[in-house]
Amino acid sequence: MQVKYISKSTLEAIARRTLLDYNARYSDEPPGSVPLELMAENIGLSIEYACLSSNGNALGKTAFEDGLTPVYDKARQKYVNIETTAGTIFIDEALIKNPALHGRYRYTLAHEMSHWILHRYIFANYDLNFYEVNKREIEWQADYLAQNLLMPKGQVQKAFYARIYDLTSLPDLAKIFGVSKQAMGIRLDTLGLRLHLA
Repeated sequence: MQVKYISKSTLEAIARRTLLDYNARYSDEPPGSVPLELMAENIGLSIEYACLSSNGNALGKTAFEDGLTPVYDKARQKYVNIETTAGTIFIDEALIKNPALHGRYRYTLAHEMSHWILHRYIFANYDLNFYEVNKREIEWQADYLAQNLLMPKGQVQKAFYARIYDLTSLPDLAKIFGVSKQAMGIRLDTLGLRLHLA
């Protein structure tokens, strides 16, 4: 069984609708950092911070149904289950504690929000086999939607072409959208703009 195909243009439209549902005038505003936490709340999600793994490999995860979620208890050096409700996004506490990881935090949150928007039907009745077979496509969809939530096409183009505040560099654009330089570079590549950046 294959995961449902979703085109780039459809994912861009889903991002646009999500942004406009949060703020109907979003596209008229100057480019800036999208208020992800408020958008998450707007679509019925809550955010919790915890140590998610013993080795730091897990940065985020989402509870798709009520139940128990494992987190890592550093004091006891073991995993413990905590009671969770559907629609809770867990972000690894290391991302919130280190200002240098702010862009990674925002991308992780947008990625988990994207799984909620796109893949609840998969994860609510979790089938490990289905996920493993379709993992590449599922994760690509969440990544692409996350890009569009964090760096909406129209806003990136507006910032790029207007050269807001005389911007000429990738780090300046990354700062405006509250993302890492790597994420901004990927987005500019996706939109065919990076070659024109000084």
